[in-house]
Amino acid sequence: MTIENLLRRYPTYKANLNVTKLTIKGIELEIIDGSPAPSDGMPRGTDTSNPTESKAMRVLQNSSSYERYRDRMQLKVDVIENALSVLTDKEKTVVDRLYFRQETYAKIDYEAGIPRGTCKRLKNEALSKMEPL
Repeated sequence: MTIENLLRRYPTYKANLNVTKLTIKGIELEIIDGSPAPSDGMPRGTDTSNPTESKAMRVLQNSSSYERYRDRMQLKVDVIENALSVLTDKEKTVVDRLYFRQETYAKIDYEAGIPRGTCKRLKNEALSKMEPL
């Protein structure tokens, strides 16, 4: 995947990471809370006959799945943030506005005062700095 594709997907990765962290927190609270088993008291998909134990096993399986997903999202976010760390402030501004906010060159020129030509040059310089990472 190219650095430009990673940059375009960064806001989604970041949002997915935050949602997954909240989901894991909810699962942890559910484990601590010791919420009751399903209303019929019957275990679902485990060998145990204890409904509470059965629910705990399902919750732990879900937690493990979410933790693996969280780790993948965290790795992607870390790669992008490390790549951004080598940029100048102006390059970061251009990357942020072009890729994260999806603004046009004209809007960046108008709002940030960075002329279109300068904006394109800064974008290209930023991408060339980030590409090896």
